Amino acid sequence: MFSELVRRLPIGYVAFSYRRSEFEDLAKLTTRMKRDISNPQFVLLQFFQSFDDMKVYYDDGQDIARQALDQSFVFVLPKGVVERRKTFAVGLPPRAGGT
Repeated sequence: MFSELVRRLPIGYVAFSYRRSEFEDLAKLTTRMKRDISNPQFVLLQFFQSFDDMKVYYDDGQDIARQALDQSFVFVLPKGVVERRKTFAVGLPPRAGGT
């Protein structure tokens, strides 16, 4: 059911690729990721602001990606608008140590 719904929705996405070796430390990589995620959000800011609230689903696969997502949404959108939700692949247990 959910997969059918997703196939019919007008979903857009942006993909990023990073080489860890190109950054001095994880903080600089996180900052870059936050900036890259925030830029498309600013372009679509009017669209995002048309909603009363938003839910961000992420499977907590990589802590650095979770941090960058959290920071970018807090940076772009007003506090209290975004609700984070953890997701897990069907049939797979949550990752050890995931939050």
